[in-house]
Amino acid sequence: MKKMKKIKRIIIGVIFIVLMIPMSVMAKGDISGSVFFSNDTDDLNIVKSTISGTYYPDIKYFDMIGASFSDIRVDGKDFNYNGTRESILFSLISKDGKTKLYGDIGGTFISNHSYLTGDLTLTHKFNDNISTGLTVVNDFVDNYDSIDIGVQATTVAGEVNIDYDRYFASIVGGTTYFSDNNYRPFIKTKFGVTVVKDLGLSLYGKTYNYQNEEPYHGHYFAPNHYERYLAGVQLRKVFNGFLVNAHVDYGVQVVDGQNFDSYSYGIGVKKFVTENVSIGADIETSQFQPDYRYTSGFIKLIYYF
Repeated sequence: MKKMKKIKRIIIGVIFIVLMIPMSVMAKGDISGSVFFSNDTDDLNIVKSTISGTYYPDIKYFDMIGASFSDIRVDGKDFNYNGTRESILFSLISKDGKTKLYGDIGGTFISNHSYLTGDLTLTHKFNDNISTGLTVVNDFVDNYDSIDIGVQATTVAGEVNIDYDRYFASIVGGTTYFSDNNYRPFIKTKFGVTVVKDLGLSLYGKTYNYQNEEPYHGHYFAPNHYERYLAGVQLRKVFNGFLVNAHVDYGVQVVDGQNFDSYSYGIGVKKFVTENVSIGADIETSQFQPDYRYTSGFIKLIYYF
């Protein structure tokens, strides 16, 4: 029975992509394939393989529409889960181009649980220097206990971004609501300066603060109060046709009053191998919980029509 359900979901995903191909041929668009992977200190491994198609229709207010299908595999020391995700992708834009609504919405099926999943973002650009945004994200929580019992998280957040010449800053505030009756108000900030424009070299600071209303319930990392303060450097530059984006962050995390080291470092590259084909890859390692390392990455191939 489980096998039949998975086959049915795979067929639905293939139909999504097949329907996208003729639409992409008739207008500008792309077909892409990607593989995302992650590994952590708990030996939890996640691999998500995705195929998607998008096109840019000649329809008023529609900037983009598409579909994607993902196969999800989650493996641990004594367990493994298989799942799928089917999503509709879209982007709507106002007549003056200042307001945009984009994202994806669909369904995820894993470990005998079904979720309405999606990521919706509404942005408005006031001028060349100031923009705002509102984001709603719903997804399953990706650790063993949460996947097993079907915990999902819904995040609602607003943000303000400021960019003046070489200086930039952003603030994000919101709340994550978990289906196990916990909720987590949070605030993030980032501020910095571009010191060498030709190298895309920037120096910045980042902060992240939150608290859990139902701490230490055992389903996922949920201290009473969490703070993180990082200083970082970023390089974004084209070398021999490769767009390279690298960063290193280091600082401290404070978990219920106790200090621990915190860091993040990663590198990404992208290159057009032909006029119509690009390939990109990215890998990042971070420590955003005490004695817990998380590594993730992806590789993506895109064919543009």
